[in-house]
Amino acid sequence: MPDVSTSAPAADTGSMQNIDPDAKEILDAMSAYMASVKSFTLHADTTRDDVLAFGYKLQTNDAVDLRVRRPDRLRADVSGDNQNSSYYYDGKTLTILGRDLGYWTEIPAPATIGELIDSAQERGIEMPLLDVLASGARNELLEGVRTAVYVGESKIGGVACDHLAFRQPTIDWQLWVSQGDKPLPRKILITTRYKVGDPQYSALLTWNTSSRIDDGDFRFKAPANATKIPFRPAKAAGTAP
Repeated sequence: MPDVSTSAPAADTGSMQNIDPDAKEILDAMSAYMASVKSFTLHADTTRDDVLAFGYKLQTNDAVDLRVRRPDRLRADVSGDNQNSSYYYDGKTLTILGRDLGYWTEIPAPATIGELIDSAQERGIEMPLLDVLASGARNELLEGVRTAVYVGESKIGGVACDHLAFRQPTIDWQLWVSQGDKPLPRKILITTRYKVGDPQYSALLTWNTSSRIDDGDFRFKAPANATKIPFRPAKAAGTAP
């Protein structure tokens, strides 16, 4: 691995982009492959720093399981310290179940997963990891990036990966992409520089691009003890995943 002093993102240089061609080539290959995968399951173990008074940081952990079948089927189940929720999308409706609270709500949804993610962001609905994965598949990850570098080779969960690092005006982020004919993101690390303590978010990703996914996986059936409530839009989502 190259010396960090020479490979880490450079200081902010205004609006000028400094993009390492090797980093761009890996991102382009990753985006093309992600866009070509029509169905997959994905497990993610995520950690998030919460900054308390006087700069104390606490780390919380969640597990995310995604089932995706393009163009119009998606399910996400989240369990952990921050939430225990499920999201069902069938091409017409997005249903959100708060498993701990015993409430569920549904809203009309657009016809494709890409449109759903854009709509969710506008409505302030945080759907774990989906904005990052959608941006990767649409080859949008370099938008707003001022510096991108190829750091070197690394292993994540025993998988050989290329390690990339990026700087934007208010965040730094790193990406580990598996080598070979299936260049998928295996780890994401985001550092929010504008907040006290530079809190971080990370996700370790395990993919299965050959699993069988049934229609029933995307069909919502309300639990007997759950109550339907009207959807109330939250404040529009920020830059966190």
